[in-house]
Amino acid sequence: MATPLHSDKLLTTVARWIELDPDPRTRTELTELLDDARQGGQVAYDSLERLFAGRLAFGTAGLRAELGPGPLRMNRLVVRQTAVGLLKYASAKLASAQRIVIGYDARYQSDEFAFDTAAIFRDAGWQVHLFDQPGPTPLLARQMLVQNADVGVMVTASHNPPADNGYKAYESSGSQLLPPATSAIESAVDEIVGSTIEVVSNPERCETIGHEILDRYLEAIIPAGLADGIDDLTVAYSAMHGVGGETTSRLADRIGFTLSPVAAQFAPDPDFPTVAFPNPEEPGASDLLLSQALASSADVAFAHDPDADRLAVATIDDGRWRQLSGNEVGRLLGDHLLAGTSGPNRIVSTTVVSASALDAIATAHGARCVRTLTGSKWVVRPGLDMPDHRFVFGYEEALGYSVNDVVHEKDGISAALIMLDLVASLRLNGRSLTDRLEELAVEYGRFGEAQRIVMTQDPNAYAEVQRGLEWLRGCADVDVNTQSAAVTDYRGGVGELAPSDMVAMEFGERARVLIRPSGTEPKLKIYSEVRTTADVDRQRANAEAAGLADEVIRVIRVAGQTH
Repeated sequence: MATPLHSDKLLTTVARWIELDPDPRTRTELTELLDDARQGGQVAYDSLERLFAGRLAFGTAGLRAELGPGPLRMNRLVVRQTAVGLLKYASAKLASAQRIVIGYDARYQSDEFAFDTAAIFRDAGWQVHLFDQPGPTPLLARQMLVQNADVGVMVTASHNPPADNGYKAYESSGSQLLPPATSAIESAVDEIVGSTIEVVSNPERCETIGHEILDRYLEAIIPAGLADGIDDLTVAYSAMHGVGGETTSRLADRIGFTLSPVAAQFAPDPDFPTVAFPNPEEPGASDLLLSQALASSADVAFAHDPDADRLAVATIDDGRWRQLSGNEVGRLLGDHLLAGTSGPNRIVSTTVVSASALDAIATAHGARCVRTLTGSKWVVRPGLDMPDHRFVFGYEEALGYSVNDVVHEKDGISAALIMLDLVASLRLNGRSLTDRLEELAVEYGRFGEAQRIVMTQDPNAYAEVQRGLEWLRGCADVDVNTQSAAVTDYRGGVGELAPSDMVAMEFGERARVLIRPSGTEPKLKIYSEVRTTADVDRQRANAEAAGLADEVIRVIRVAGQTH
């Protein structure tokens, strides 16, 4: 049983939160827990301790958490507090022309969170442009530029499980806010926690953004000179129960390809009934898509994640449908876009955990590849921070691609368009995506890849893993299965990169492994890459990368047991 001192402090905090909470659903849930805890219920008290053990912070892609009550869940009070923090931050930096664009996806409560944000900014005298229905994240990012907005908000949990929601904040460039701006917002929130937030406005007082912007967005992203034969392509497609279906259908109408959708996954549905985890990267998530591709004799298959900022691509490989990795798609798109441009000062970008092939491809095309931290907010920065350069392409291995300067955010719809251009141009010469991947392997080498996740809910087991990782951070080099690796700790920043909780192991030019602990869950994510030649087939190269990742995990566990 908790001590009375601790109980009184927590229960008082919970009671005040209930007073401030505008949502009767979460208010009722907390009230029941509070009443039970006051009567000595340990389970209820433990639940409250978990819910109030901190508050949500901006991560790789904004705020993101399970829907529910308290400061560590996504709910209307957390959103109102965050909106006030964003308002205070933005108002302090702006003298005039205060304008915000707000969009939202089709998840539970996304519209409520968007409307609350709109009301807070409208009450403060801002000009508010609010989408009149759920839509893709790239449309919000595009409207930031069209409306010349000062800040933007997209309510989305992207590819997270159905129980989650999230909140992304954007700057005037149309890209996500970075530290220290996000830290300033969090500090502003800290100042108003415990204060009543009055909301007066309603959505009718805002400028609405309607369906007409879909066509304007498509006009902006469709480049001149698309390859002949796009109108002959059949594309199997899954919207993954998200909001990408309508925009993709309109794209098909505009450029003429035949869309063969997975009907069960086309309409937005916040329950995501056909997938346990609506992320095209997850095993099994694209099974219906691959079946649709086979049934429709498709030329290529695409899946968007629920807010359509990511793109999965599948193609025929040795007579069977196979989903390409994010790195494979990155190689294909990067090479295609670089081949279609010329001139000095061209740049491409990718994250430090993505494969190394893009560096070699960029060099061959006379361009420069810039390495960034993980997350699309970092991937697009070189194009914004280097105005004397031409940004051609950027990607992160987690299926996020930036293929133009029209949207300063990853964009699964624009990426699908450029991939169609590549598929059509290859087909004119009797070639396929897998043919092109093999050609790239001959030109630049084979890059085997693997990912592993080390996760445990056992605090003792995870503490052991953490000790092993701390030991690794302190090493200048370490032997892994008779191979020596140089170790780099990114926590202090590396080169021009900001500090990041990551460790890299470089095995000369032959291989590398990067390790990222989660800031919110007891897990490590391991990225392994092995560089070899084209005569080593893809499966063998990937198996070698997987074996290296497993050996690194073993070394970390052993170190955690002995240090």
